[in-house]
Amino acid sequence: MKVFLYLSAFSVMASCGQEPSADSIDSFIHLPFEKAEDADIPGMTEKTHFIKLDNSPEAYFTDIAKLTYKNDKFYIMETFSREKGVLEFDGTGTFIQKIGEIGEGPGMMRRPTDFEVLGDGTIVFLDRDTQRLFFFDPNGEFKKTQDLPFSAISIKSLSTGDWLFSANVQGDSLGFKVIMTDSEFMPKEYLFPYSTGETYRVLSYGNFPASDSEFLYHRPVSDSLFLFGNNGELRQVIKLDFGKEALPLEAMYDLRLMTSYKNKGPYYYLNSSPVLTEHYIVGTYTTTFDDGGIWLFSRKSGKLFRQTFDFERYTFQNINRPITTLPDHGIVSHIMPEFIEFEKNIKDLPQEIRDHLAEEGHVLVVHYLKVR
Repeated sequence: MKVFLYLSAFSVMASCGQEPSADSIDSFIHLPFEKAEDADIPGMTEKTHFIKLDNSPEAYFTDIAKLTYKNDKFYIMETFSREKGVLEFDGTGTFIQKIGEIGEGPGMMRRPTDFEVLGDGTIVFLDRDTQRLFFFDPNGEFKKTQDLPFSAISIKSLSTGDWLFSANVQGDSLGFKVIMTDSEFMPKEYLFPYSTGETYRVLSYGNFPASDSEFLYHRPVSDSLFLFGNNGELRQVIKLDFGKEALPLEAMYDLRLMTSYKNKGPYYYLNSSPVLTEHYIVGTYTTTFDDGGIWLFSRKSGKLFRQTFDFERYTFQNINRPITTLPDHGIVSHIMPEFIEFEKNIKDLPQEIRDHLAEEGHVLVVHYLKVR
């Protein structure tokens, strides 16, 4: 209940444009975006590593909605997939299997929006449309379903056996953005109450980006991040403050209104959830001019860095789209085949990577950042 009180206090004050007091949040980090230092990502990078993803027909996908690395394997959920749940690859990028199908038959999902890979290899899908969980064994065999008493879009298992769900404002979410359940999926705690007039309509994937020992709760387009331990204990609140250039609350509360701010000013917002390692939190920001960049928060120095996207000078040497992390602190980005025509440092790419991209193959690039 103590956690709920902290989160409720923060939610109310954040919606009013105020910062939480020291009494309401034990560890609050305020990051003024205007004070962010320019990031030299190639200079901050100790080494890079490339992983070619199998481009055989059965491994085909167009874009990545969510990428998870667990049990020495990569699991990919395709953006707006109409056929499959996830594609499983080994650590070298070799395709293993497809898990889950979309359709109306037995064991088929209608609209999966998130998945969780458990320690024993079980894959759990969250199907938003049916308000149901689908369980598959490590071999991809369908095992069972579990109905939920609320509508949700994202899922996170806790070390205690409990679960967290990022709840939908549409449907019966009980008026809260996050719901904690017990191991039987019965609600036991409610976090982050929706504000009056908040009609969130963004369909986001993976609102709980995780490392080995902790995870974040972030729901685009919010500028606040909530850091939890794997047992569900709130550790830290981080606010990326865009100041006068922050997207107005009315647009954050109802994304249909965001179009009215297009090209009227450089309003900033977080269009996707960041990734985290022991040393860094890294994410992307977007503006209403349809541009944006990368931001990096050094957890050791407390410094915030930023780098504006420049697709006229696109290069793999920058972190262009962080989507997951590896246990050894690598930050994983995705290079799509079509990006090869924009690459300004093509000669710096290994020949086998160039050839793979030219053959319509996807590549993961891993940045290992220096601790600073």
